[in-house]
Amino acid sequence: MKKYLVLPFLLLTFYFLLAPSTFARTTPEDIVNAQKSSYQQSIRNYSTTSKEKLNLWEKKIETFNDLKCAELEHILATQGLILDEFIRRNEIEDKMTDGKTRNLGDPIENARYWLTYAHEAVAFQAAKTYVFNATGESAINQNITSTINVMSGDINILKGKVQKSQTIIKDLVNKNEL
Repeated sequence: MKKYLVLPFLLLTFYFLLAPSTFARTTPEDIVNAQKSSYQQSIRNYSTTSKEKLNLWEKKIETFNDLKCAELEHILATQGLILDEFIRRNEIEDKMTDGKTRNLGDPIENARYWLTYAHEAVAFQAAKTYVFNATGESAINQNITSTINVMSGDINILKGKVQKSQTIIKDLVNKNEL
C-alpha cells in the first residue's frame, strides 16, 4: 500500500521540479512604451499649440540624436579601418578568440575590445527614445530643456567612450612607429 502512495508523490514532485517556469520579464521596450503611454495621457488635455511644440521638439531631439550617433559611428568605422591597416602593415596575426576569454594585455586585442565596446554604446544610444516629462502645460519649456540635458549628458558619455577607443588605437600606432 505504501508503494502506491509514494509513486504519485514522486511523480508530482518530479513534474513540478522540472516543469518550465514562466516569469514576467520587463524589457527596456516595455518601459519606454509605458512612459509613452503615460506621456500621451498627460498631454491629451494640452492645447493644440503646446502639442505641436512638443511634437516639433521630439522630432528635433530624435534627429539630433541620429546625427550624433551617425557621426560617432563614422569615427568608429574609421578607427576600425586604421586598426585593420595597422595589423596588415605590421603583419600581425590577428588572433580570433571565442568572445568569452580576452587577453587585454595584448595591445591589438585591447584595441579591438574598446572599439567594439564603443560600437555597442553608439548602437544603444541610437536606439534610445527620449520621452518628455509632462508635468504640466505651463512647464513645457522646462520639460523640453530637461530632456535635452539628459540627451546631452548621454551623448557626452558616449563621446568619452569613442575617445577612449581612439586614444587606445592612437597609442598603439604611435608606440609601434618609434
